[in-house]
Amino acid sequence: MSGAKLYVGISLLIGGIAAGSCVSRPVPPPPPPPVTPAPSPPPPRWPSQLQARLALTDFANEMVGLKKSKKGTRGSDLLGSSVKEQISRALTQTGAFTVIEQPSQRPASTSRKSKELDKNEAASGNQGEPELILSGTLNTYAPSQTSLDAGMSADPLLGVKQGIAAEKLFRALSDRVTQGPDRIALEVDLADAKTRGSIKQESFECVPPDWDNVPTDIFGDRLRASFSPPQTPMQQATQACFAKIINWIGDQYVTWRASPRPEVIVSDPKIKTIQQRLNDLGYDCGKPDGLQGARTKECIAKFSREKKIPEGDLDALQVAIGKELAERAKKPKSPQLGSMKPSGSQGGEQTQPPTELPETWDK
Repeated sequence: MSGAKLYVGISLLIGGIAAGSCVSRPVPPPPPPPVTPAPSPPPPRWPSQLQARLALTDFANEMVGLKKSKKGTRGSDLLGSSVKEQISRALTQTGAFTVIEQPSQRPASTSRKSKELDKNEAASGNQGEPELILSGTLNTYAPSQTSLDAGMSADPLLGVKQGIAAEKLFRALSDRVTQGPDRIALEVDLADAKTRGSIKQESFECVPPDWDNVPTDIFGDRLRASFSPPQTPMQQATQACFAKIINWIGDQYVTWRASPRPEVIVSDPKIKTIQQRLNDLGYDCGKPDGLQGARTKECIAKFSREKKIPEGDLDALQVAIGKELAERAKKPKSPQLGSMKPSGSQGGEQTQPPTELPETWDK
């Protein structure tokens, strides 16, 4: 009996020592998770060598009471034209755009230099033709009192303007200042220059804090660098809005350039002349539009067969049409009954109508 108790006691002692050793042994901490480096920002999506050709029109101004025109600008609104100028300058400074001034936007001039410029542009082909056209509307332009206190020279739109009209407009802005942050709102429309079809329209509204969030996904840091450091809240809001518009233009251009576009059918002046002259000869080519539709092809084929002109030789066709018109012009025209002179006195003599009709007249 004593032996059994001794055995139990020894077993309990050994178990307690083992349990105590398990409790007192420190548990090793779990291994730290692997450190994942922060993802680097994606590279700008704009190809380094890509140069887009863009034309801009003056922005419309939809703000009642804030439309002022400078003398000699044919009604061009100061705020709207300044938006165009500022966006155009920023587009050029990114190094990604060539801003094309369309002939209709250039002041008319008959000088030899101006004519030479037009001639050079025409000879340069696509280099002088825009791919896209940007237009838009200024819906809101509301500087705060802080921005207005900096004076007209610090205004992002009127600071580049001079004259009485700009000063009156700045005073009008001062008279209608409201509480709240500086704000600018624009609507823009990007269109295909060849088809004149709209690619996309978008609205932008910006306040000063937006300057700290200028997008970098298309042009990287060079978009922000294309603007001067803003000095007033209104400059921050305006430049942020322009930066967002330029980034949007770049995004739309990259997508537009990569997508298939429908073939543009262009009127051919040579075909239009052929249509007009064949119509004069009695062939029914339809309305002269410079396009070779089914009726025009049929008329050309018929005349070519009659005159034995090789198919597709438009130069020979034009020569043959010219000869045919010249030959018909030489033939005497039949007099018309309406051309008979009425009976009456002329020069003191009595004129009587003929008693017999000429053979060429219808009896």
